[in-house]
Amino acid sequence: MAAHISTPPQLHLLHDQEMEQLQPLLKTIVRLRGEVVRQWYRLYLAHLGDSRSLSEAEFVRIFEPALEQAKSALINRDREEYARRIISLGRSLAEKHRLPLEEAIIAFQMFEQSAHFVAQGETPWCKANFHSAFAKLSCLRTRLLVTGYLTSDTATTSAQLAAVDRAAALLAAATTRFCGLIGASEAMRRLYRNIEEQATAANPFIVGERGTGRESVARALHQRSARAARPFLAINCAAVAPQLIEDELFGYPPTPDHGGCLGLLRCADGGTLFIDQIEKVPATTQKKLARALAERVIPANIAEAGTAIDVRLIAASSLQPHIAAADGNLQVELLHTLHAPALVVPPLRQCREDIPLLTEHFIAVFNHRLHRRIAGVERDAMEAMSDYPWPGNVQELRNAIEYAFDSGAHPVIGLEDLPNAIGGAPRGENNSRRAAAYGSSVTSFAQAERELIARALESTGGNKVRAANLLQISRKKLYAKIEKYSIK
Repeated sequence: MAAHISTPPQLHLLHDQEMEQLQPLLKTIVRLRGEVVRQWYRLYLAHLGDSRSLSEAEFVRIFEPALEQAKSALINRDREEYARRIISLGRSLAEKHRLPLEEAIIAFQMFEQSAHFVAQGETPWCKANFHSAFAKLSCLRTRLLVTGYLTSDTATTSAQLAAVDRAAALLAAATTRFCGLIGASEAMRRLYRNIEEQATAANPFIVGERGTGRESVARALHQRSARAARPFLAINCAAVAPQLIEDELFGYPPTPDHGGCLGLLRCADGGTLFIDQIEKVPATTQKKLARALAERVIPANIAEAGTAIDVRLIAASSLQPHIAAADGNLQVELLHTLHAPALVVPPLRQCREDIPLLTEHFIAVFNHRLHRRIAGVERDAMEAMSDYPWPGNVQELRNAIEYAFDSGAHPVIGLEDLPNAIGGAPRGENNSRRAAAYGSSVTSFAQAERELIARALESTGGNKVRAANLLQISRKKLYAKIEKYSIK
């Protein structure tokens, strides 16, 4: 007999401020729900394949109205109605559709990724605290879904709870996005786990090469902490003259000629201050910073009678902290306030399998920003990108895709569209091949459409699910176009 479980008390852990932060995303998801569900099914299919329980028609019939109803309840800030919708969906999936709980949890993880993909160009995903609220909503929804399964007529409590544990392990293996970070490689998943472990640590230290995204990792640490609803401020000390860094951090009192400055430590009170390239901070300022963090007060000569502060410091460098300290770049007083071990961000050359995923993300970003319809990357261009050492890491990859958008005029990015260091030849040397591939002009819409679809299939190695995703059309429509144009 099924256990009867009341609505989880965790429902009210989603605060009013977080509900407000989620409103733009929720409205975008409801407005684009058809596209979200189609992208959601593609990910569900790609991850579970033939082992899935639902056909595409069943998937759309179940989740599109459920998605609209549940998100509309949140838009109306009706937590109780949202809980009822998700619990009811859980019961229906268990009783009517016989969907295993393990599969349901994995499928909903795919929803997070599909919502991110569809909404990334229309919603401020990088806005402070946004990911934290969405992550909390995801955890809440999983609890409600499990509640629905456990109160269904088919529930066996011990078996369902065991399925939750199995699904948690599979979810970790399926993660490709985490608090704004992107990557499915083992090195990136290790980073995700380390962020979770250090989410509550005092004063973490991040080590990573230039362009690896140290600030993005710091934001993820902030978003997974109890300070997520408070300010996140950042300073890159390599971009500030050394003699000005102390004023930036501590501020300075007003003078007859100037109104004074609060400084980042006071502005970040209650939240997080991220200092990138901390080894660039002058030694005397490092010692003053260590003392301020230890005593939780701004020095009295700057703030009258001293001002109490509650700030979490996240420091970052390309150097390991003990090496920076041995070289005299990191003062011992500050070193002792930092959490050990350091959190290491892997360079892109150690995550080469993530290059197609990152490339797809940046193409989607620039397609939206520049109002373009680039479908993907040619196979030889992707091979060149995979072989390239990427000394500038993810930032260099982003710049390379932006360069291709700025100077390329073709529907698929080729070798000639990439920077010379990656493509291996100056632009224009292979124009004859590109002209033969695309023609000097578009003679008809049908011809252009056929070429676009053929190139998308070529760039994905014939993977129709990914090709449809790149083209932003349904898999059914792609099959129809392939048959229409006799594309092999």
